Amino acid sequence: MIEKSQHSRVKIIFLLAIIALIALSFLSYVRINNLIDESQRVTHSQNVKLALEKIATHVINAETNQKSYLLTDDSTVLATRDVAFIALADELNLVDNLIRDNSKQIANFEKLQTAINAKLWGMKRVLMLYTPLAKSPEFIRNVTDGVRLTANIQEQLNTMQNEENKLLKVRSESFTKSAFITPLFTIVLIICAIIILIASYFKIMQELKISDTLKSEIKKRVERYHRMISEVKDYAILFLSKDGMIENWNKGAEIIKGYKAEEIIGKNYKIFYTEQDKQNQLPEKLLSEAKQRGTAIHEGWRLRKNGNMFWGSIVITAVYDVNNNIIGFSKVTRDLTDKKIAEDKIKKANKDLEQKNNALQKMNKELEAFNYISSHDLQEPLRQIQNFASRIIDVEQQNLSDKGKIYFEKMNNAANRMQTLIADLLAYSRTTTMERKFESTDLNIIIEQVKSELKEAIDEKNAIIKVGEMCHAKIIPFQFRQLMHNLIGNSLKFSFPDITPHIIIKSEIIKETSLNPFGDRVAYHISVSDNGIGFEPHYKDRIFEVFQRLHDKQKFAGTGIGLAIVKKIVENHNGIIIATSELNKGATFDIYIPESQTN
Repeated sequence: MIEKSQHSRVKIIFLLAIIALIALSFLSYVRINNLIDESQRVTHSQNVKLALEKIATHVINAETNQKSYLLTDDSTVLATRDVAFIALADELNLVDNLIRDNSKQIANFEKLQTAINAKLWGMKRVLMLYTPLAKSPEFIRNVTDGVRLTANIQEQLNTMQNEENKLLKVRSESFTKSAFITPLFTIVLIICAIIILIASYFKIMQELKISDTLKSEIKKRVERYHRMISEVKDYAILFLSKDGMIENWNKGAEIIKGYKAEEIIGKNYKIFYTEQDKQNQLPEKLLSEAKQRGTAIHEGWRLRKNGNMFWGSIVITAVYDVNNNIIGFSKVTRDLTDKKIAEDKIKKANKDLEQKNNALQKMNKELEAFNYISSHDLQEPLRQIQNFASRIIDVEQQNLSDKGKIYFEKMNNAANRMQTLIADLLAYSRTTTMERKFESTDLNIIIEQVKSELKEAIDEKNAIIKVGEMCHAKIIPFQFRQLMHNLIGNSLKFSFPDITPHIIIKSEIIKETSLNPFGDRVAYHISVSDNGIGFEPHYKDRIFEVFQRLHDKQKFAGTGIGLAIVKKIVENHNGIIIATSELNKGATFDIYIPESQTN
């Protein structure tokens, strides 16, 4: 193992030296390429300058040839001028291609082309106006313009020449600098390469001189490692041959699987698998996977020596020699039976919970169906009873006895109470089944809406409702409107007949105080107080129960569901409601709702 380690380190040192030399060679290559690029840029600028000079020459030649024709009337000179025109076009195309990478020169070139086109057109106009031995004023003027246009062309050429001279100067300086640095840089790289080779040599020699003391120390470490593995009790750690034969055994394997080392070493590790797994060739598949991927991981039921099963978590890892050939496998097994049992219990509990949720959803659907029946099918017969009772009283009143009239009136009242009861039951069920959507709402608006709904009752009793400054609160608006409607309606209903009802509504935001039932959470406190008939203090919890009535139903109408609805709405807001009262001394309802809510 020590020699293999030495060989590995020597290989690594050689590899690093080669990589360093390749890197230095690459840097040298980059520098030489940069030098070539600088040379090409200088040559490019020189080509542009040469082409511009040729353009100037061709313009002058064309103008000179045309002037010769004007002076001598020798038409053969015009052919020479046309050759100059063709050469001029070729040079312009060359310059156009050369300056594609320079936006400033492109702009200058466009001006040059404009000037040359104007010059060529001027020359053509001179020929069109030319009459031998007769020079008209317009002809003379065009000749004069031709001189000016030639000067303009020369000016544009000079501009481009100056710009290219600047580029040539910069590129020449860069080329000169690169031409100086590149050889120096190459020498430095060569020196670095020599240093790396010398350093590698000494490092390799140092690696090859491992002392016997170090070898002995490494041997001791290996022995300690094997002893440590053999004493591990929480994991079964064993070594398998390439064919899956067990070659060593530790304490953990003895505890988990039940075999002693002398009982199991030399046997195939398939002995731990169930008959079903053997038929499915699971042991062979795991070794094959470890060969292909290096590691195979699996969880499943395994067999102990006594035939009992345990849930094992297994990791099989391929072990290689120095030539990267598989020589066997390490196998680590952990007993996770307790975890498996716990997970199975959780899965069963989740399945049971899912079944209960399904049952609850079914009940909700049935409740929705009941709500539909209550709101439609049950109320329809009541409306029929009310309609027929009203018709009999209106049409057959003179034919009814006084007792019959009383009976019909009681029947009609009973139908009205039944309809009110159904409506209250529906309202109570909606507070449970309807979606809770919290919105930031101005409570002043809620109070005003409720006062508008109860206007007739308020006016009938000349009630005085004093509303303090109400805060904004995150609530379910339609439910909270029902809550305030029921509380204010109760205060109007349970008032003294000969005393003007006084209702006081207040709200505040409370923080961490002794009055806050939610501790350090910010909360809304809403209170509704009246001067009505009140109730005995020991009924403060009972009044919120469904169908609980503390007063004579003959004197006070109602179904006993209103305050149950109020409490349900407060609970939907994760809040608390407290009732405080004394008989004949009014009542106060304090509502506390946490500020933070989730839909």
